[in-house]
Amino acid sequence: MFKRFSRLCLYLAAPLILLWGIAPLPTATFLWDWANAVGYLAAALLILLFLYRGQPQSVPAFSGRFFINLHRDLGYLALIFTAIHIGVLLIEEPLLIEHLKPTAPWYMLSGLVAAILLLVLVFSSLPNLRKKIWPDYRIFRQRHLIISLSVILFLFIHLLGSRYYINSLWKQLLLILAGCSVLVHYGINRKQPKYYGSKEMPRERGNTSASAMLTVGISLVMLTASVLLVLLTGVLTANE
Repeated sequence: MFKRFSRLCLYLAAPLILLWGIAPLPTATFLWDWANAVGYLAAALLILLFLYRGQPQSVPAFSGRFFINLHRDLGYLALIFTAIHIGVLLIEEPLLIEHLKPTAPWYMLSGLVAAILLLVLVFSSLPNLRKKIWPDYRIFRQRHLIISLSVILFLFIHLLGSRYYINSLWKQLLLILAGCSVLVHYGINRKQPKYYGSKEMPRERGNTSASAMLTVGISLVMLTASVLLVLLTGVLTANE
C-alpha cells in the first residue's frame, strides 16, 4: 500500500515539480498562486484517471472493487480540487466573475466547460442516477468515455490558451505529448483481459475501504505539497 500511495503522489506532484523546476513561475498573492497549483493538481488527477480506470491490475493484488472505488474516489477528488481552484480564485479576485460570462476569453470558457462536464461526469456516475439515465451499463461506459475525453479536450484548451504557466512552445508540446501518451496507453490496455489473480498472487478480499484511505492520504499530501511549493516559490522570488 505504501508503494502504491507513493507512486500516486509522485504522479500527481510531477506537474508541479516540472513547472517549478524548468523556469521561474509568475507569482502574485499566496491564494492566487495556491489556487492555480491546485488547478494543476486537478488536471493531473483527470489525466491519471485514464490509467486508474477501475479495471483490476496486477499490483496491488486487491479485489476488483478496490480499483473501481479508487477510480471513483479520485474522480471525487478531481472535482473537489476543481471547485477549490475556481472558488479561491473568485474569492481572491471577484472580477474574475467576468470570465464566467459568454463574453469571456475562449480559453476561460473552455475551462468552464471542462468544469461543467466534470460535474456532469461525476454525478451521472452515481449509482442511483446512472441507473435512471443509462440503464444499460455498456451505454453508460461509452457515454462516460466520451464525456471524459471531452473534459480532457477542453481542459487542454484551457491550459494551452491561458499560457499562464505553460507559456512556451516546448512546454505546450510537452503537455500535449504527456496527454497523448496517457490516452494511447489507455487505448492499448482498454481491451486487455481483466486480471483476476493467480495461484502465486491471489486477490485479497475485504480491502474496498482502502481506496478511500488512499485518496484521503493523497489529498492531504498534495494540498500540503502545493502550499509548501507556493511558499518556496515566493521566498525564492523575493530573494532575486
